[in-house]
Amino acid sequence: MSDYYPVSYYPPPPQSPCTTVVQVAALGAVAGGAGAAGSAIWQIRNNGMDADEALMKTGRGILAGALGAAVAGAAASLIEDQGLLRLGVMFGVGAAAMYGMESAWARNRQQKDDE
Repeated sequence: MSDYYPVSYYPPPPQSPCTTVVQVAALGAVAGGAGAAGSAIWQIRNNGMDADEALMKTGRGILAGALGAAVAGAAASLIEDQGLLRLGVMFGVGAAAMYGMESAWARNRQQKDDE
């Protein structure tokens, strides 16, 4: 073995399913937050959205992205196949989770408006 290029002959330790779901949730939070922030910035510049509303929209995007990705990742981890079926399950479950969250937030906004 060379002193200049140390090589490990041991495989990396396996990750627990919880670690994987947390990593997927973090990735979902970044993607959801980035999309929501970009949309909010556009709306601030073009539609006059105020900063508080933009922060709320970005926070909801972060939360929705994290929760949707975590639920989708957990559901996909139940499928052994690494192909299109697993990807389809992630997409479908993630879309259903996002729809449910958006529906709940819309009902909450409607209730506040009715008061």
